[in-house]
Formats: sequence, C-alpha cells, structure tokens
Amino acid sequence: MSKKMASRSGLTVATRSVSIKRGYSREFTPHGASGKRYLLDGIPAGLWADVRGRAKRDGVSLRALILSLLRDWLLDADRQRRTQ
Repeated sequence: MSKKMASRSGLTVATRSVSIKRGYSREFTPHGASGKRYLLDGIPAGLWADVRGRAKRDGVSLRALILSLLRDWLLDADRQRRTQ
C-alpha cells in the first residue's frame, strides 16, 4: 500500500491506497450496542463530490475508508509515541 503525507492547517493526514470494496465492511463491526454515530457536516461540496466519485470508480466503501483512516491515524500516533 502506498502512503502519502499531506498537511493542511497544521494537521498531518496520512493517505493510502485502499483495497476495501463497496458494501458493509466486516472489519469494522461494533460490539453489541456500543457502536457510535458521528455526523460530519460542513464538508465542502466539491471535495465530497470528488471523494464520492473516486470511491464509486474505485469500488471503495466510504464507511470502511473513513474508519481505516481513523484506525491508521491512531496506530501512527502510537508508533510515534513509542519511538520517542
């Protein structure tokens, strides 16, 4: 998997190529009723249209993509903490 680093407003974001196909990913299943919901509003329309278009072309589930990015971000933070 390729990884690229981008920085906007001081926030470093890791991106990677994703092989998660569309549909409900079983990799990220909540345990019982503990699953949480989070609504992200105010996404720039052009950015969201581009993301949805690419996800559709690549056959990627947006839910799995977002959850993968969050998990990877946490893992990267843990790795950085351990190397310091």
